[in-house]
Formats: sequence, C-alpha cells, structure tokens
Amino acid sequence: MTDPAANPAAKATAVRTRDLLYASLLPALLRLATPNIFGLIASTVEIGHDGYLLGSVPGGCAAWQQMANGNFKHFSPFPSVQWS
Repeated sequence: MTDPAANPAAKATAVRTRDLLYASLLPALLRLATPNIFGLIASTVEIGHDGYLLGSVPGGCAAWQQMANGNFKHFSPFPSVQWS
C-alpha cells in the first residue's frame, strides 16, 4: 500500500473529501447543486422559447397539440402511409 502523502492526487482527493465532510454545509450543497441549477435554467429558457415560437405562429399551438395527442395522420410527410 502506498503512502497518501507521496501521491499528490491522493492528497488532493483527501483534502476535498475532508472539506465535504467537515466544512460548512451550504457551500458544499451549492457546489454540488450548481450543474442541476444550470440545467433547470436551460430547460426553462427552452420551454419559454418554444412557447414564444408557437404563440407567434397562427394555428401553431393547435397543430402541435394534435401531434402531441397522437393524431399524426394529418401531418405525415408521406401521404400514402396509413397510420394505425
């Protein structure tokens, strides 16, 4: 078994682990939650942008709602295909 003091990577890992275990809880939680917060913000912006685009097209929301409900037969790029 190697000495952790001889390996700088192991020493850095031990320091980070000690900081997570014994440091203040709020900064640790914020560091761990930051990627999820950015993902939440990105999803919110995407949903808002989709709503803006669909709201700016007359009849756009109705067409997308039809597709979401499974009525694909009116929106098929191949008219000869029969949807079951």
